This record gives sequence, C-alpha cells and structure tokens, in this order.
Amino acid sequence: MEVMRFLLFSSLEWLALFILTFAMFKFPYRGFWGQIILCSVLLSFLSYVLFDVLDLRPLAPVIQLPLVIICTWQVFRVHLFYAALMTTYGYNGYAFIQILFIVVMKGAGLTFQELISTPYFSILQNATIVVTLLIGWFVHKRRLGFSFIPDFELVRVKFRGINLWLLVLIILGNIQFATYSFLATKSTEAFLVSTIVLMLLLYFARKKEFSYD
Repeated sequence: MEVMRFLLFSSLEWLALFILTFAMFKFPYRGFWGQIILCSVLLSFLSYVLFDVLDLRPLAPVIQLPLVIICTWQVFRVHLFYAALMTTYGYNGYAFIQILFIVVMKGAGLTFQELISTPYFSILQNATIVVTLLIGWFVHKRRLGFSFIPDFELVRVKFRGINLWLLVLIILGNIQFATYSFLATKSTEAFLVSTIVLMLLLYFARKKEFSYD
C-alpha cells in the first residue's frame, strides 16, 4: 500500500512538472497526454528505485535530470539543446515552488527533520503539486509562455549570443539540481539561489523570444 501511495504521488509530481514545462513554452497538451502520463509513471518508478530500493536519495536529482532531458528529446521529439533548456526551466520552476513552501513551513516553526516526516512531507508534496498544476493551467490558458522553441527535432542551434548564455544557465541549473538535497536543508540559501537562477532564466528566455539567434 505504501508503495502504491509513493508511485501515485510521485507520478502526480512528474505530471505537474511536465504540465508546467509545456505551459511555459506554449506546447500543446492535446496529442501528448499519453506520452506525458507514460513518462510521469515511468519516472515515478525510477524515483522509487532510487529512493527506497537503492537508497540513493541524495544522488537522485543527478540521475533523474539527464533521463528527463532524454524523455523530452526522444519522446516529444525536441532538439537536445531545447530539451535540456525546457527541462531546466520546468525543474527550476517546480523546485522554486517547493522551496517557497519549505521556507513558509520553516517560518511557521517546523524543523527540517519535521518537514521530511510523513505528515508534513505529504502536505508539502500535495501543496506543491496543486500550486504547480494551477500555475501551469493559468499560464497555458493565458498563453503567457514562450514560443521560441521549435516543436521539431531537426533544427540547427548556434551556440553564440543568447544561446550561449542559455547554455551556461542550463549548466548552472543542473549544478543547482545536483545539490538540491543539500540546499533543501538550508531553505533560505536554497530559496535565494533558486530565485536568482529562475530570474536569469526568465530574463534570457524573454530576450530569446524577441531575437533571431
């Protein structure tokens, strides 16, 4: 029963992340629901294996991130560079929301050890999923995302100008995710780092939206 509960909520987390990512880049949900749900379920199984079977929780972000990039690249047929970019944005957006809740809950007097206990962690997990889905729905409905990512794989990417800056931010974002387990214990620092990276990502995405690189 506990395994099924883990897989259910983990699948919902991945689903929320994909929905937010698609909304941020004006990708249509229609025609991709099967792939989105399949990837969410498979990634939840991977999370279970890493967390509970192999006990590699601190290393989970390092292992999961490349696989999400591969899913976006091969399943949704997006150029590898743009797949990495989309994944970095989606991960950072989801992490920002979750860390914000951690800051609020710690501000209410909870310790990190209490936060990762079952009842409070369930509240954190559920709140993050719900808020992420609502933001994804709002961004999608209002068409507030970016449209510069082509929805096909065969495209030439020149690493200069804004693309070069975006590549640097992908690397910085991946480093941030690799250290997420450590930073999450230091909520203030994690929130600061996540905010800076997210603001930079949004700034250069806006510049990319109106450029011809």
